[in-house]
Amino acid sequence: MSNRILIIILCSIIGILLLRQNTSPTSSAHANFDLSTNTHQELRGYSLSPSESIVLDQVLSDDSEQFSHNQNSLLMDELLITTAPAVAKAYYDNQVAADQKYFNKKVYLSGQIQEINSGIGNEPYLVFFGVTLFNSPQARFQNNPVNTIAGLRKGQIVHLVCNGGGSIVGTPMFRDCLFAKDYAELRVSEIKEEISSFLRGDTKPSKTSGTGVLGIILIARSMPANSVCFIGHDKKKCLKDIKIAMNKFKAHDKQESIDLVKELEAVGVQFEKK
Repeated sequence: MSNRILIIILCSIIGILLLRQNTSPTSSAHANFDLSTNTHQELRGYSLSPSESIVLDQVLSDDSEQFSHNQNSLLMDELLITTAPAVAKAYYDNQVAADQKYFNKKVYLSGQIQEINSGIGNEPYLVFFGVTLFNSPQARFQNNPVNTIAGLRKGQIVHLVCNGGGSIVGTPMFRDCLFAKDYAELRVSEIKEEISSFLRGDTKPSKTSGTGVLGIILIARSMPANSVCFIGHDKKKCLKDIKIAMNKFKAHDKQESIDLVKELEAVGVQFEKK
């Protein structure tokens, strides 16, 4: 299952969440909405339950894995997706236009390794196949992951996240690169902090911390306690259970979404007013 598709559907299901309702409070059919007994509630903010945390971790882990292998991922939405040959051709055709597209932009770069070199100060860098012998894109790294680079081989295809560095004598340059797996781990950690800050009531919702996590909560609450997500360690079966729960939720009344917003607002979580 494509996690990107999962999240997009989740966001469409609960788009109503960010459209503040001015109607009087209604009782929730879900037991967790009873604020007098809600074990998630704190003096300020909302803490994910163990089951909600598991579903969130599974979804983020799946998205991270797909990102690392250049497959559909929400993490790609914030990046310019390209390949080393495409960059090389752009700079071969028109360096000014290529700079407008790539310079100082954060890029998801896929390429086949032509050379694995050691530069000034023994800092490693990669050279990718381009379109000519003289404009092969080069990638230099953040924090010099020497051990990872030492394990690479010529001809291997790798996926990086880099900042465009322009060109030197027609050779496209990329700087501050991270391997896609390392970038994904970093972003997942940042996303979790964004979500925590939002649920504490410290910040207003972003695309991920708002509609994304609200969808996770609703889906987790609709899943049975005996789901493999909560009693086993089979990731594929867990994602299948999440998809089944999502499909079941789509058939439910939107009142659950409205009730969840009210529940979170009651403990200080902030929503944008429309």
